[in-house]
Amino acid sequence: MEGGSTPEPGLATDPRAAEQQLLASLDSAHREALKLSVAAARPVADAVLADLRDVTGRMTGFTDADQPRTVDEQYRVKELPSLARKFVDAHALEGTSPEDFLAEVNDRVRFSVLTPEHRYGEVVTTVLDSLTARGYTVDDVKNFWRPGNRHNGVNVTLRSPDGFTLEVQFPTEASRAVGKQTHQLYEIIRLETATPEARVDAYLEILRLNRVNGIADRMPAGMDRLPEAIDTSFEKWTRRKPAVWADYQRRLAEQGVTFAEIVAERGLTPADFPRGERLGLPDGDVRVSRGVPAQGTGADRQPDSGVGGVADPAAGGAVERPAGEMELRAGDRGADDLRGRGDGEDGAGRPGDGGAGGPGRAGPGAADRGGAAPDLRGGREPGDHVGIPRPRADSDLHGPADPSGPADALSGASMRPRDESRAWEWADRAYDRFRADDLDVPDIARQLRGPSVQTGRWGTARRRSPT
Repeated sequence: MEGGSTPEPGLATDPRAAEQQLLASLDSAHREALKLSVAAARPVADAVLADLRDVTGRMTGFTDADQPRTVDEQYRVKELPSLARKFVDAHALEGTSPEDFLAEVNDRVRFSVLTPEHRYGEVVTTVLDSLTARGYTVDDVKNFWRPGNRHNGVNVTLRSPDGFTLEVQFPTEASRAVGKQTHQLYEIIRLETATPEARVDAYLEILRLNRVNGIADRMPAGMDRLPEAIDTSFEKWTRRKPAVWADYQRRLAEQGVTFAEIVAERGLTPADFPRGERLGLPDGDVRVSRGVPAQGTGADRQPDSGVGGVADPAAGGAVERPAGEMELRAGDRGADDLRGRGDGEDGAGRPGDGGAGGPGRAGPGAADRGGAAPDLRGGREPGDHVGIPRPRADSDLHGPADPSGPADALSGASMRPRDESRAWEWADRAYDRFRADDLDVPDIARQLRGPSVQTGRWGTARRRSPT
């Protein structure tokens, strides 16, 4: 389906109806295997829930209002139709068997631990430390707290003491509230049978709700304890879904509409789109130019408000940046550490779809915390505690740089992860490494010695001054 972005005839574009159709389309053996896996997951989920309740209940120094606790426990086992949708995607791409799929999928059992903003990083690391001490293994930690992301939170893939792969998410009160508002929109985004317009519109509406609720201003404390945030911006999504984006752009062109106009009508600005220039957005203000009021406003409507009563900044029509307001883009840092002022992944109170099983095995056993929550950075290599895996370095992509390195390390090309989310992270890391490495420049220059260039000169030197 993803190769072409037009929905197949007869398939529903309502997410729940589409999942039911996909479940019904499975052959009986595949459907029965998934059904049995759901039943097998329930006792595992009950045991993990007991551990999480005990771990969070033992944490001290919190008020009743901000005590970390499990929430939305009714969603702790992934429902059969949702599991079927995920299996159909994997089976269509690679012919994955139910057995291989179930061995890799990481969210058949999933939980959310409501985490206070002011002690966020501390709570995440303390919970993982406590679970590791009980025999759990942390396989992967994904941090999605990043300006411009669709979803904000931390998703962790673990293995239970019996080896069952599961997911724990760490929403804040604000990100959980936004997640509940946007969950149905997220279901449209991930639905391959939905039209390009429906999927893009759903994504833009999520970004609008993020803006209305001021989620970029609710960056939790203690993020320096966690791995670097992953990019789940709209621009990144368009690169993952090139056919969808191309189809959407073509239809906009047929209507004589620009994407910048659509953005303005949504009450969004280029500041909501990291690397927006690739999407055709100007580096500055975008104004509504087609006489269409920004969403959330109008003569018969009050401006939208969100978490904490934050008013819609788009109210009033044209979208302009107030004088003196600082525009923050992903990666910006000011003198006073602007990370707090600011993509999986769901955050709707029910954990959303994660990736497949973690890319590696974490070290066994818990680190000695000395009574304090460990820091993922702060003088240590990330992952040097509580079994949290260290982010993969360049040497993980193309073998050890030092020939005396581990004998069992990769020495040539690396394996592309099967999970789509991890595959894109893998590709991005490889691309960054290729751009930073100039060792092949002499070879490239040698190959280009013969052809003429526009100046009439022949050949290409390693470094040439502008003419």
